[in-house]
Amino acid sequence: MNEHHPQIPLHLSLVDKILIGVGVAIIVATWVYIGWMYHQLPDTVPTHYNFKGEVDGYGGKSTLIVLQVVATVLFVGLHVLNKFPHIFNYPIKITPENATIQYQLATRLMRFEAISIALIFGFIPFEILQSIENEKSTLSAIWLFLFLMLVFAPLVVYFFQARKHK
Repeated sequence: MNEHHPQIPLHLSLVDKILIGVGVAIIVATWVYIGWMYHQLPDTVPTHYNFKGEVDGYGGKSTLIVLQVVATVLFVGLHVLNKFPHIFNYPIKITPENATIQYQLATRLMRFEAISIALIFGFIPFEILQSIENEKSTLSAIWLFLFLMLVFAPLVVYFFQARKHK
């Protein structure tokens, strides 16, 4: 719980700036890709896949825009939230001595998660468009596993690092 964590200014390292840039590039590239392909799409596109990677749901092509709006809002929201690391919940007690390193670890985790969201939401329109062009999906259970790893691996690393730097 937040026990009035100290508010300290954080400065972005080169790694942090690169992570932000990578995330922004993925979001922008996905928007460009969707915009470039949108008018070539049929009115109905695949919107859901089963565990075998087979299409089992269809919807309007505007679904691609809705998904990208969600991805963009989540990405920007995480970026804004990162400006307030003192309001986060931490797995260890935050003290004036460890606040800087803990805030850096937590905000870097949020940057990795934002990139994960951008990648996952960027892959979805790409896969939908590939399904239409090839009339076959390449989705399989391995993608679900990879997406889960993309989200949870940074969390595991963060928890080990946070405990290490008590």
